[in-house]
Amino acid sequence: MDFDQIHDRQQFGSVKWANQWDEFSPRVEGEDLLSLWTADMDFRAPEAVIARLREAADHGIYGYTRRDPRHYEIVQSWFARRHNWSPVLETLLPAPAIMP
Repeated sequence: MDFDQIHDRQQFGSVKWANQWDEFSPRVEGEDLLSLWTADMDFRAPEAVIARLREAADHGIYGYTRRDPRHYEIVQSWFARRHNWSPVLETLLPAPAIMP
């Protein structure tokens, strides 16, 4: 990962860099603003993620898919490695985003 490369996202309609959450929020104007959002990164995704997204796009059928059961095991493993805590698999629930 190259965390030193700067990516200008303004041309892609980035809400983060427009400094406006939605059409009802006031736009914040000014230079030297530092937008600190939770899940909106300014780093390029890893090549493995980009390749998998391309593979899914090339499939050409965009429907609803079930969550792979391994997803919960991966999350459980992450908690065990990072926090020395192994949550019970049945207690892990999917959420549509970070805020909910």
